[in-house]
Formats: sequence, C-alpha cells, structure tokens
Amino acid sequence: MRRWAGRFVTLLVVVSTGGASAQNGTADGVAALARGDFQQAAAILKPIAEGWRQPDPAAQFFMASLYETGRGVPADLLRACALYHRASNSDDNPFGAQAAKLLRALVVSHIPHDNEWIEDCQILANVGFDHQFEPVSFTLAARHAIAWDLKGATVTYQDKSTRFPMRLASRGTIFFPIRQTDLPAVAPGSGPRHFNEVFLWRPSADRRSWSLEWHLFEVVRDELIRVEVTSEPILRIQAEEPPAPRDFDVRAYADVRTTGNGDAEWALLQGPRAGTGLIETDAERREVRERAVARDAAAKLVDWKRERDSRRPPSMAYADADGCGDIFVYGWSADRAEMITVRADKAMLNLSTASATFDIGRQPSGIEVVIHVYALPKGPGHFCSDIVAQPASGPASLDETWRAVAGTMTIELSAPGVRARSPHLYRATIRLSNAEFAGGSGIRVKQTQPIALTAIVGGWGG
Repeated sequence: MRRWAGRFVTLLVVVSTGGASAQNGTADGVAALARGDFQQAAAILKPIAEGWRQPDPAAQFFMASLYETGRGVPADLLRACALYHRASNSDDNPFGAQAAKLLRALVVSHIPHDNEWIEDCQILANVGFDHQFEPVSFTLAARHAIAWDLKGATVTYQDKSTRFPMRLASRGTIFFPIRQTDLPAVAPGSGPRHFNEVFLWRPSADRRSWSLEWHLFEVVRDELIRVEVTSEPILRIQAEEPPAPRDFDVRAYADVRTTGNGDAEWALLQGPRAGTGLIETDAERREVRERAVARDAAAKLVDWKRERDSRRPPSMAYADADGCGDIFVYGWSADRAEMITVRADKAMLNLSTASATFDIGRQPSGIEVVIHVYALPKGPGHFCSDIVAQPASGPASLDETWRAVAGTMTIELSAPGVRARSPHLYRATIRLSNAEFAGGSGIRVKQTQPIALTAIVGGWGG
C-alpha cells in the first residue's frame, strides 16, 4: 500500500503542474484524491473515465487505480484492467507508460490460468462499460441449451458444448435483452425451431445518430446459424441518446414468425427495407451442404490435364447437374470431359407442374438439347454465368457438339419455393429416351443409356 501511495503522490504532482486533462471534472476528481476523499473522487471520475463520447486518459488512469486498490469503490480488477488498457493507448496521456506497466502486471497475474479474464478485459476496453449486455441462458429441450455472453454464444447439445465467438459490439453499442423465439413444429417428425434475436443500438461515427440492428440466429442441434436478413440497419434516428431498450418495442420493426403454410419467416415491418423472407429449413441446409461437399470431392478426382480426342462419340453418362434461367439444365460427366445442355421455353411449351412429354424431332422451337464433347476437362461454371468465354486456342478449340434431332423428352416441374431464400426457384427434372444426336460431320449416334437430369432453375447465376 505504501508503494501505491508513493506512486499516487507522484502522479498528483504531474496533474498539479498541468499534465492532467483539461476537463474541469477530472481536475475536481484529482483534487478530491489529493484530499484523500476517495469516494468523492470516484463519484467524479467514474462517469468521465467510463464514458465513450470524449475519452479522457487521465481520468481513466486514476479511476483504474481506484478500482485496483478498492479505494472509493469496490475493488474490480477487470474494470481496472480495461481502463489501464484505454489509458495506455492514448498518445497524449502523461500516464500512458505507467498505465501500460500496470496493465502488464494485471495481465501477467492472470496468465496462464485465466485467459478468458484477459479476453474480457480487452473486450471491455474496446466496447465500453455502458453496453447494457445481459448474459443469458435458454433451455431449448432436454440436454439442449444456449448461453450468451458479450463474446458470443455456447450451444450445449447432448452434453457436448460448442463455442461460437461473435463480435457484435463496438464502442458505444447498447444491447437489448436477447430474445428467445420458438416456432412450433410443422413437418411430421420435426421438432420446434429455436431462434435467438439480438437487437442493438449502434452509434454513428459522429455520435449524432443511432442505428437499430437486428441479428437473427437459429439453434439447430449443436450449431448456431446466422439467418441472413439485411446487412443494413432497420431504423436510424437522430438523437444524442437512443431510447432505452426496455422502453422501445422492437416488435414494431422486426419479427420472426410462422406463415400460413407453416414455414418460418422473418419480417421487417417498417422502413425502406420492409418485407419478408422464408428461412431455410434444416433439411434444405443439409441438402445444399452435402451437395457442395460431394461436388468438391468429385472435382478432386478429375485429371484436369488429361487430353482426349474430342471427335469421340459422346458417352451420355452424366454424374451431376445444375441449372438456371427459365428452364436451362446442364449435366456433366464424372471426368468433366463431356456436358449436356437442355434448354426449354416454359411459356412456349405451356409448362406447369404437370408432367409433359415432347417429340424432339417434331418440336423445332422451344426445345434444344446439345452434347458438348471436350478435349480437356471443363468446370460447369461457364454455363449460367455472365462471364463470356473467350475464343479457345489449342486443344480446347477442338471441342465437338452433338445436337438432338430425334427422341422423346419428358419435363417435370415442381411448384416454386424449393429454396426458402429464393422462393421463386423451382425444381426441373428432364428425362430423355430414344434420343438421336447429330455431330458436326453428319455422323449420328443413338442414346445408349437413360439420361435423367434434375436441377433447380428459375433464376440466373453469375
């Protein structure tokens, strides 16, 4: 304690000679310290040191010393650490070097047994003291829960805990209490859907306005999935201070709910971005993820440098397919050296969800089927893209095409809505039978095996 007192007297001398902040409040707080009135000093320095609008490194340093020693306030080493951190980062602080030294001493005392405490210190220094964040836990089901703190969330599922670090706060951010919203199960065998909503006020750079943000998450087993709604604020207000979270009805601006069809839906209820959107189901997410994994694995098996004779007859064996546009479906062989493209005019052919069959030879317009045989493997990315391929040279210029001139095509379309985030999309299934293809040299080949392609269409990639 004597060492602290000696250090403090030295710092008071610096203040008295003009090294302290120009703020009168800080000077008053230092004067109270000089008198030994620590409670009065803390009452004056605390709002100045912990405020975020006008950083005062001198007030931060002295208040950190009070927190460290428990004089005038209950001892709080975490707050002391955060304030020393702030004071040490100021270029015009005469106590910066001393603050850095004391900060290192606090940090070292918590290494290696309490790295989480050190992280809390850094977050508190960066975010501030008035964030109003309230740690909370929600029980979703037996052996299934989620706990939130300022650093992120921890999902516990069947006795396994998974951490999801998340930095939603910045300097001056004010949080609303986190909301738990459960939507009832609709599909047979499915359980309720669990959503967590994080609302917060974020100040503008000039600190004259505030933005209301809505961050929506779904808890699925041991995952915490961010639901993409908008990257923009859902409300902006001009004010020195925002409305208090507990006095502001966020449900007037945003909601997560169930539609009449039983789908989960987010809704922005006011403002220029007002609108709704369906939220992907767990089955849809898994389908997309598993397809991506399978395609990545298949691509790694391709010998991309192997050159083939492009004049060879097409194999008509296709491992996968994709699509876009009105109805444009393309499939590719496992070695990526052959692709088939199918184009159908939905309006001209009067297509609906009812299955329709066409004679390719008697349907000169509205249907086009082409097989592309390549000298070198190609990725499917040059279809359904706004990137125009440049004229080829070398082996790629020897690619051959074979056009369907006879055969039967059956088209089946689903209703729109196969992708929650793009409800206009639908699934197209194309089946070819007894098809005959003509090559550039006049040679014809007949279909050797069933050809069935399924893809989601209705929109354009790029």
